Amino acid sequence: MWVDRGQKKKKVAPTDWDDIQRRYGNRPQLESSSEDEAAHEHAPQDPLAGKTVEELDELEDDEDEAVLRRYREERMREWRERQARRRFEGVREIKRHQFVREVSSNPDADRWIVLLLYADHVEACQLVLRAFLSLAEQHQEVEFLKIEGRECMDEYPDEYLPTIFVYHGGKQRRQWITLSELGASRFTANVLEWQLAELGALSTSLDVDPLERYRRVVFAAGMDFTGEEQGEDDD
Repeated sequence: MWVDRGQKKKKVAPTDWDDIQRRYGNRPQLESSSEDEAAHEHAPQDPLAGKTVEELDELEDDEDEAVLRRYREERMREWRERQARRRFEGVREIKRHQFVREVSSNPDADRWIVLLLYADHVEACQLVLRAFLSLAEQHQEVEFLKIEGRECMDEYPDEYLPTIFVYHGGKQRRQWITLSELGASRFTANVLEWQLAELGALSTSLDVDPLERYRRVVFAAGMDFTGEEQGEDDD
């Protein structure tokens, strides 16, 4: 199997991005209570809610101009936000000279970037790339990039591939060296989507961590997350 079972114990060599501040954050999901939902059901309905800009224009003779202007501005703001969330398409390849400008020093404070370091001959990298392509199609508000490991850094070892980095506003928020923490051969696009949602990079319709059940089985069997048996420490 292509998973390096000894990966968990390896010490990763310093890289160009080690000096970047690492911060981990979550975006809590707000759930409306049943009382809030009941109050909403009995609240008076706004006849202008949900109207498009064109429909609001047709109502100019019947409604107050200031009210219509406010609703029109709100619809335009919502449209601009939707457009901003759909600004990236596909998985884009970058080169070494683009790394600082495109990733680690990107001035866009709201931009989430997920970067894959890969090699074509490493099977696990192809697995991650397929997940990137799927997520890039579903979440165009997130920029998915890829770069060959040794293009990014001279002699970057294949045993550390695939490597996944998550950046937000030019700051590194998360990294995974190989797939040992992402389910190894059980890695899927849903596994990565869940992790990115936990960071706040995107929203997800998944209800539970796709690897939760697997973790319980593995720990109950006395194995590490790669599926390798854990031995007792010698005294």
